[in-house]
Amino acid sequence: MNTISNKAVGANVILKGDRDNLLQLESANKEFISLAKVVKIEIVEIFTQLREKYSASLYIGKGKLEEIGNFMKDNEISTIIFSTPIKAGLKNNMERVLENILDKPVRLLDRNELILGIFALHARTSEAKIQVELAQLKYLLPRLLGKGTSLSNLGAGIGTRGPGETQLEIDRRKIQKRISALKKKLNGVSKRRELSRKRRKSKYLASLVGYTNSGKSTLINNITKGGAIVQNQVFATLSPVIRNLYLSSKKMILISDTVGFIRNLPTELLESFKSTMEEIKYSDILIFIVDISLYDWRDRLNVARKIVHKLVKKDKPALFVFNKMDILKDKDRTLIVKNELPDAIFISAQNGTGLSELKQKIEEIIYAHPEK
Repeated sequence: MNTISNKAVGANVILKGDRDNLLQLESANKEFISLAKVVKIEIVEIFTQLREKYSASLYIGKGKLEEIGNFMKDNEISTIIFSTPIKAGLKNNMERVLENILDKPVRLLDRNELILGIFALHARTSEAKIQVELAQLKYLLPRLLGKGTSLSNLGAGIGTRGPGETQLEIDRRKIQKRISALKKKLNGVSKRRELSRKRRKSKYLASLVGYTNSGKSTLINNITKGGAIVQNQVFATLSPVIRNLYLSSKKMILISDTVGFIRNLPTELLESFKSTMEEIKYSDILIFIVDISLYDWRDRLNVARKIVHKLVKKDKPALFVFNKMDILKDKDRTLIVKNELPDAIFISAQNGTGLSELKQKIEEIIYAHPEK
């Protein structure tokens, strides 16, 4: 269990015309708090400002920022996390305002940095570590401004400054060189993955896709011989897990589990994890796993469908599986789902309910699409 080692305040800016974000505010805030907990940060208060447009110089209004700064000072908090990505210039401007109020350094993070930190925490394989580092450096490079920011300040060593060169120029070159090296390594991984894919070309591949922490790893463990890491945390699985799945007719197919999705997944992560995501692209069946116990299940399913649509350009057979029936309190929710998705299946990956029906449905899809 994580021990909270740092306290922070959260901040949102929502435009008055953005109806979707207003409706999803409670759900988004809960998710925001859970993301911070993974990296041992406790968000003690979330400040939300409704605006006609973002502040050109500060992103959030100056009065609201000063209110936040005074709260941080009174509660001895020096970390603030914004729930959206923030441009480097705006970030620096806000830090200066807050540091004047607190009279000490302030740590200002945005949503992308938070998610990148979680990915770094959960990267266990060499491939995942390469992908995460690449995403972090891509995010860092355009944000390197003067202000004394350097790789050394971020925990990585740099070389000796050359004659006539600024620290910033050295850092930029260092990062660009490292990005090139990481891309070459990932290309090698991608080629090995392609060879592996060709060796199993004659076998059906079903891919589990869905929002992070929807129970994909628990499911793949319970319907195969296991092997996936199961944690009640977001982004516990970063590297693809492929297992043999024996159906009721004794037919064997492959089933894969990979990284979960989330609202506004950073572009740098999608690009860096492209080789991992390709398992979805080359799958024959897409199995969307949805946590039915959450009231915003529809929003989470839509997030997954949009990301998959970016990765997969052609239609594939899809199966919608609603998990965590064992903890669902509102049983009428299944009727709503059935009305919208008549072929949906309801399961509990935890206790095994509905898994036989799931296997049978997969088999029906295979026999309906006998291309292999």
